[in-house]
Amino acid sequence: MSDSQIDIVPLPYYDLTLGQKKFLALMWKVSGFFSIWGSCYILFDIFGSSKNRSEKLPLMYYRIMVAISIFDLFGSIFISMLSTAPIPSDSPNSGIVWGNVGSTETCDAQAILTQFSAIGAIFYTTILSLYFWLFISRSWNESKLRKIEPCLHAFTLLFCIISSTVLYIREVTNHGIFFCWINSVPINCEKDDNVECIRGEEVFFYRTAFLIIPIVISFLLINFFMISLYLTFRRQASIMQRYSSTPGSIGRSSLNLDSEDEGEKLNFRTIVSNAICCFSGNSSMDEGPMTLKSRKVFYKALAFIGAFFVVWSPVAVVTLMAQNSNKNLFWVL
Repeated sequence: MSDSQIDIVPLPYYDLTLGQKKFLALMWKVSGFFSIWGSCYILFDIFGSSKNRSEKLPLMYYRIMVAISIFDLFGSIFISMLSTAPIPSDSPNSGIVWGNVGSTETCDAQAILTQFSAIGAIFYTTILSLYFWLFISRSWNESKLRKIEPCLHAFTLLFCIISSTVLYIREVTNHGIFFCWINSVPINCEKDDNVECIRGEEVFFYRTAFLIIPIVISFLLINFFMISLYLTFRRQASIMQRYSSTPGSIGRSSLNLDSEDEGEKLNFRTIVSNAICCFSGNSSMDEGPMTLKSRKVFYKALAFIGAFFVVWSPVAVVTLMAQNSNKNLFWVL
């Protein structure tokens, strides 16, 4: 099938030059390479030796990190590294992409794996923020956390499997501008009464149910857990500061405080610098009123969840802009 045989919805990306189309296809491969490297590094750090496995795998935190890394690894391979390759070569919208040498079947496969890996990574990041919240704010221990862990794994895997299967059955596993996920053929045909949809006429409903709503809920939960975590940290720090300055209470030496620590505030510089130190494995973070273990967990939470927002927020915004804008947003992409 070709553009001349099938009516299509006018898109600004038909004006892209060949060089721009190549850039959009290849930029995903570059980001995918670094993502694969990061996921492999985490997995090697946990499974690299029998000592690491015996020390880390019994802890829920590291099991969550394994799950996040595996889902991210799949996503990096099937989304970023393949990018436009699985898109059908005879797509009605083939004029907006470069490097599409696939078929309907390869596009279905990429879309299914994209849904499975992307939603899985987002859900497990939400579980990671829940873990930090329960560990610090609610004072849950490893034994208590282990009781709810199977339910969290089961829900995530079932949602990923069921949603991917439903999307495939309803034929909304089609390509967009960058890769195959939840789209219609021709692109945006459901928005134009003058264009007949070949596949995916119900894309709005399924994209909302299996993509937008889960992501929005995950973002809201992560923000709730992290704000609650920060408030808990501030409250505990304030309590310990009061104890340290009250005669007859906990001695200053037992809290390892000096005269400069008493007036410490959790300012932005301190939070960011300590999060970077913890993320990089450097324990030389600013001393404060909290115990070292609590502070390290808090700053580790900020580092990992912060990285999640840095990575996913631009992707979500740019993808929505590219899909719905009537202007050529190449330089934004």
